Amino acid sequence: MNDIEKIFGTCISQSSERGDFEKCFKIINDNNLIEQYNEIDLVPIIYGRLQYFDIVHHDFEEKYMKVIQNEETRLSSLHRCAKRIINILQENNISVLYLKNSAIGKIANLNLIENPMGDIDFLIRKECLESAREIIAEYGEIMYDHQFNDKIDEFEVRFRFEKFVHRFEFQTRPVSGRWLSEEQEPSGEMLWSTKRKISKAKEYTLSPEILLLTVCLHTAKHSFIRSPGFRLHTDVDRLVRYDEIDWNVFVTLVAKFNVRTPVYISLFLSKEFLGTQIPNHVFASISINRLKFSYLMHSLKKAGFVNPKNKKWNNFSYIIFNAMLYDNFNILIKHIFINREKAKQKYDLNENQSIMIFNIKRILNLTFNRRNH
Repeated sequence: MNDIEKIFGTCISQSSERGDFEKCFKIINDNNLIEQYNEIDLVPIIYGRLQYFDIVHHDFEEKYMKVIQNEETRLSSLHRCAKRIINILQENNISVLYLKNSAIGKIANLNLIENPMGDIDFLIRKECLESAREIIAEYGEIMYDHQFNDKIDEFEVRFRFEKFVHRFEFQTRPVSGRWLSEEQEPSGEMLWSTKRKISKAKEYTLSPEILLLTVCLHTAKHSFIRSPGFRLHTDVDRLVRYDEIDWNVFVTLVAKFNVRTPVYISLFLSKEFLGTQIPNHVFASISINRLKFSYLMHSLKKAGFVNPKNKKWNNFSYIIFNAMLYDNFNILIKHIFINREKAKQKYDLNENQSIMIFNIKRILNLTFNRRNH
């Protein structure tokens, strides 16, 4: 891996020793690498590590304190807004689970500033989705963003709260990636049957193994390098360090849902960049074809692991990259060309619409509309 990536990784890892952190932090600070590589999202995390090691660095604080304070204020407001939404739903007998890094921050007991996020994702039961949408709409000024696959299994809301506009996603699927089929994620029934209370908190999330699986798939959903970019890999690092993963259960889940390729890459990058302590037998158990691995790594290196706001691929290379993340060709074809019954269930397809034309439009949408969310 490139030295720059190792340096950034050491500064945001929960596993780095003080000496290694100080050495890499000095390189970043002395050479203005945050600006050079457009990695401003790493500033709050690095500041959190400075506090953890009880290191005072006046130059860094003077340069970025406004960014840090603004982010801390926004995150505090975001979480207060989330609690308000949860309370509103609970009053109406609707439960939600925290997903991804909002759950990880609570599990790891991190300060808000150490765990920056753009929004909060909630898992909700499918049968409660429409009721939740209606209930939330009664409170405060909100704005909805409708997306290509929102009609059936998710919705997004933006809440005006304390001078901010906060975004929340309510999902019936834990990852809901546009390139990820439902068969590659645990079912709602499985998710809710394994829910757990987050220690020292009143909130709930997924089981350790399912949460790690979804975090790996979420990183792949962002193509490992697209915005928010490098800090995506901290999710795997923190879960492995602070949660209790039963690796045998995890490996079984990876095989069950045919997601060896994206999970292997997610774990590999976290280990390479952040030094995450992932057992060797896990990599051996979910190993992927070496030629495929070489291609994917070559593509990622060429696109660049830093500078997350840059365009990473042209349309053709982006399609090939995502296609290679499937464990086999049959799963890829099954996901891209869906039948009429599935189209009616997932996209509310009209009886008079042509399934062929629908699939063509859907493929074009996947190809040219590169959304992270």
